Amino acid sequence: MIVADISQNYDGSAWAKNGPLMVTSNLIKLCKAKAMKTINDAKCHNIQLLPPNTFFSIYYPLWQLYFDTGSREIVKKRLNNSLIAHYWGKLSSKTKIKSRMPIHDLALEKCSLTAKYFK
Repeated sequence: MIVADISQNYDGSAWAKNGPLMVTSNLIKLCKAKAMKTINDAKCHNIQLLPPNTFFSIYYPLWQLYFDTGSREIVKKRLNNSLIAHYWGKLSSKTKIKSRMPIHDLALEKCSLTAKYFK
C-alpha cells in the first residue's frame, strides 16, 4: 500500500510528503480511521504508533543544536528517549563536524568508526 503510493506519488522536492505524511495517510486509510490518534485506540492490525519525539526529538527548526557545543546536555537529554537521531541532513550537510559538538558526541557513542573522521 505505502510502496505503491510512493511509486505513484513520490515528490522529490517535498520531504515530509514522502515520509511521515504518506505513512499517516495510508494508515488512516488502512485502519478506516478519522485521525491518527484513533489508530492506537482501535488496535488496528496490531499497529502501535509512537509519538513523534521518538524519531524527531530535535525538530528541524532546531537542527543547529546538533552542531552547537553549548547544547551538548540539551541534545543528550532530548535524545534520551529517542530511537533515532534525525539530524536533518538536507539542512546540515554543509556544516563541518568538530570535536565537542553534540553530533560528534553522538558519533563517538553510537558509531565510533565514523567519529574518527571528524576533527
